[in-house]
Amino acid sequence: MNNPKELTYEMVMQMFVTSSEKLDADLKKSREEAEKRNAEAEKRSAEAEKRSAEAEKRSAEFDKQLKELKDSLQRTGEFVDKTALSIQNMREENTATFQRTSDFVDKTTLSIQNMREENTATFQRTSDFVDKTTLSIQNMREELGGMGKSNGEMAEELLYNSLERNRSLGGIEFYDIDRNWDRNNKQLKMHAEFDIVLVNGDTVALIEAKHRVRNGDADKFVNKVTTKFKKLYPKYADYKILLGIGGMSFEGKSIEEAKEQGIIVIKVSTEKVEYFAEEMKVY
Repeated sequence: MNNPKELTYEMVMQMFVTSSEKLDADLKKSREEAEKRNAEAEKRSAEAEKRSAEAEKRSAEFDKQLKELKDSLQRTGEFVDKTALSIQNMREENTATFQRTSDFVDKTTLSIQNMREENTATFQRTSDFVDKTTLSIQNMREELGGMGKSNGEMAEELLYNSLERNRSLGGIEFYDIDRNWDRNNKQLKMHAEFDIVLVNGDTVALIEAKHRVRNGDADKFVNKVTTKFKKLYPKYADYKILLGIGGMSFEGKSIEEAKEQGIIVIKVSTEKVEYFAEEMKVY
């Protein structure tokens, strides 16, 4: 009588390697997509940062589930290795035990198949979690975008109202104030917008208003003014220019950077507006 077709060690290992590699590839791809989407969420305000922390918590839960899944796969691999070695030893000891060994192999194969099915189900749950987390982050990003715009408009409104009442900046009086100067010169291929503008007989003050002033904003503002303003508004080519940057909060070295550029720093709150013009420079 011919022996039934044997399930060899190599066949068992091939089944596991193929399944494990596919799972690892799928999991890696899912994780990379989740991390890429997470990175897009920008924490633009104190309330936004709180919500972003919630997204990070969800991401940590995902990492935890992913680790648990990998640990499960590792334990499965170790189990297969030990089982295959046990099968090989039993076959070498006595051919008479072949039938028992064959039965054991069948049961082991079924067990492995069950574990594979369980791992597939776990992966599906993880994938569903990633999809839900991604959707949550996307919704949060949309909310934060609207919130950031609203906060920026509030800062500009508070600053404009203060300057409109005082008509003074850095000890210099101005007779006119305007906002949202936006000019796009197609011939020059140049576009710029200036939030608040103060004018007198020989001086123009340009104010940049933000909810949160970040590192590097001062340098960008100076570059925009020096390279574009007088070209877009040649009427003021011979005017002196003062710069101011106002915000409801300031990041890191943003205040120091503004003062080094000779920009008037303006701290805005719902209660008061403070001006710091000690390092004021005429452009």
